[in-house]
Amino acid sequence: MLREARSAAASPPPPPPPPPPPPPPPANEPPVITITAPANGSSFTGPVTLTATCTDKEDGTISNKVTWRSNRDGDLGTGASITKTLSAGTHTITASCSDSNGNTVTSQITLTVNELLVRLNWVYFNFDKATLTKAGRDTLDRVIGTLKEKADWKVAVEGHTDPYGSDEYNQKLSDSRATTVVGYLTKAGIDGSRISQKGFAEACLVLDDDHAKPMKTKKAHGVNRRVEIWSVGNAGTSASCRQ
Repeated sequence: MLREARSAAASPPPPPPPPPPPPPPPANEPPVITITAPANGSSFTGPVTLTATCTDKEDGTISNKVTWRSNRDGDLGTGASITKTLSAGTHTITASCSDSNGNTVTSQITLTVNELLVRLNWVYFNFDKATLTKAGRDTLDRVIGTLKEKADWKVAVEGHTDPYGSDEYNQKLSDSRATTVVGYLTKAGIDGSRISQKGFAEACLVLDDDHAKPMKTKKAHGVNRRVEIWSVGNAGTSASCRQ
């Protein structure tokens, strides 16, 4: 019995329990994005500069990864600040940013782009004609020079007539005058995708009959026999008279 007691006393103590597992790493936090310009609800005529910041706790400043999109014009580009010419109308602009862990955040604003309207020139035509005069060609040559300098401008070519003749005849004549001008522009190297055209017949008189009669009528109506050329951003031809 004594021998057994001594043997029991010599047994080693049990091992200590294992340490608790380390706490899990903190969850990866998503970045924070802010559109700093323009202010929500802003209105513009011409190019728009979009600016945003994006910061991430793990990745730091990642504003250069901001991507921009318009609900009207689609993808606009990537960067902390971009400048774009947007189509006329109301846009919802979305800025998005993703961190290295795949977390994506967005921010939105709404802005309005007004129609960019610049009258480039008017080209005048002889009575009942749709062919260019020398003065008309000279005018168009100056317009072509402007359009080559302003390669992002789109233009509306709008034909008009005096009040002589039927509505149907004048519609065809105004269409033909616009087509003549468009043909001259494209032949000079202006991309046809930049040009829209429309004929207004006699709907948009600069000088009506009451004012033309004291000035020998037909000659006075020369100001009505014209094609107007407008720089219109992305708006295209007008649905109504511009005067």
